[in-house]
Amino acid sequence: MAPGPPAPAAATRHILYCEDEPAIALLYRIGLEAAGYRVTIAGDGRSGVRAARELRPDLILMDYHLPDGTGIDALRALRADAATASIPILLLSNDDTPGVVRAARDAGATDVLTKILWRPPKLIAALSQWLPEEGPRG
Repeated sequence: MAPGPPAPAAATRHILYCEDEPAIALLYRIGLEAAGYRVTIAGDGRSGVRAARELRPDLILMDYHLPDGTGIDALRALRADAATASIPILLLSNDDTPGVVRAARDAGATDVLTKILWRPPKLIAALSQWLPEEGPRG
C-alpha cells in the first residue's frame, strides 16, 4: 500500500541517509522524495557525520555496515557533538542481531529498524513518530 499524501511540512523536512549500497539508497531516496522530503545520501560514516554537522537534517537514517566502520561508530560521533546530539537517528539495517541492536541503543539510537521489514512505504507512513516538531534546531 502506498503512503498517503505527504504532510504539508514534509517538503521542508530534511533526511540524511547513510547507506553504502547505491541501489538501496536510491530506493529509499525515491520513496522519501515522492513523499515530499528532501534527502541527502552519504555513502560512508565519515561523510555522513560531516553532512550531519553541515546540514543539520531533521532525521538521520543510518545503516550498520558501512565501508569505513559501523553505523554505531558514526552514531557515537554524532551523539558526542552538541550540534548533532539531538537529531533523531534510526539505525536501519538488516543486521538485527541482539548485539547490534544493543550496541545501537547503548550508543544513543532513537530506534533500531530491520530494513527488510521497514521498506520505504512503511517507513514513510511512520516517520512522524520520530521527526521533531517544526522549529529551529539549537
